[in-house]
Amino acid sequence: MNEATGFQRRAQAAVELYERNRRSYARMARHVHDTLRDKCDPAGIHTIEHRAKDIGSFRTKALKGDGEGGRYRDPINEITDLAGVRVIVFLRETVNSVCKIIASTYDIIEQEDVGERTFKQGRFGYQSIHLLVALDKRQYIGNDGDIKRAICEIQVRTILQHAWAEMEHDIQYKG
Repeated sequence: MNEATGFQRRAQAAVELYERNRRSYARMARHVHDTLRDKCDPAGIHTIEHRAKDIGSFRTKALKGDGEGGRYRDPINEITDLAGVRVIVFLRETVNSVCKIIASTYDIIEQEDVGERTFKQGRFGYQSIHLLVALDKRQYIGNDGDIKRAICEIQVRTILQHAWAEMEHDIQYKG
């Protein structure tokens, strides 16, 4: 079995595993959504969205190559946005307040200011704070040994940053 075939088999197995567990990721995203809705001041929030990654999107990402085979050796555990929540606020100051609420509520695995990274690359564009938070795997996924952890990606941005992101996404992916 060559490396490409092995990669494709691993990716396909990951897709099947995700299909079986997608409802669990949807429940996880819904729980984070509801928790943040209850904890955040509604006056500063435009909307809170949640979703489990679409199976087709997962398949595309799992099969994405890096020039030497697959980008992900273990897609189900390396792709971190299977459960996602987006908090859209009116003002930049509220972004910081929401991030503090998230930090006091969940264990943060990683936090990145994507706008800062874009700016350091000398570009203007997508801006958002991305946080990866850990949840109790047993509560959402059960004891499936192939899935090592339960992670939810939370994006926090202003309504203007969101409008830019939607436009940029449409141009890049659908353009």
